[in-house]
Amino acid sequence: VGALAPVAAGDRVLSFLPMFHIMGFAIVALGGLTKGATLVTLPGFEPRSFLAAIQDQRIKTVFVVPPIANFLAAHPMVDEFDLSSLQTIGCGAAPLGAATEETLRARIGCQMAQGYGMTESGGCISYPRFDIGTRLGSSGVLIPNTEAVIVDPVTGESQPAGSTGELWFRGPQVFAGYLHNPKA
Repeated sequence: VGALAPVAAGDRVLSFLPMFHIMGFAIVALGGLTKGATLVTLPGFEPRSFLAAIQDQRIKTVFVVPPIANFLAAHPMVDEFDLSSLQTIGCGAAPLGAATEETLRARIGCQMAQGYGMTESGGCISYPRFDIGTRLGSSGVLIPNTEAVIVDPVTGESQPAGSTGELWFRGPQVFAGYLHNPKA
């Protein structure tokens, strides 16, 4: 969590994402606890209890998935709650469009950014750099000691910047392989 958002000891982080998912477990729970944050937990996402927890518990940081980011950006119910304590919203698990990110930043009045990862990478490949600013719609920069390249999925050839293709990455956070399935 420290890499994904400016979380410090004593901060209040809302934890509602499933802890059997890498984002809920490694990024939110373990990351928050490692930084000394207080985790305020909910059993899942229910719009009113989610918004009430942010308001009543004075939550500073929340990590969401795109459908919840869309809810925060557009649903009229959000206006019924005081979310002024919220300083950072992190989003992951799927891409979020730049327009939604911009709308959400303006509506809530806090920093908002995306990261990129997967279970096989311990949850994180890239993260937003709040200290230098983030580009709307971007998933940030590679985490330290990680290398990545975009390749043509048919030929495996590196592609120039701005090209589409398949992301290949490596780093110390990447798992070694599937148990009892070396070919995979």
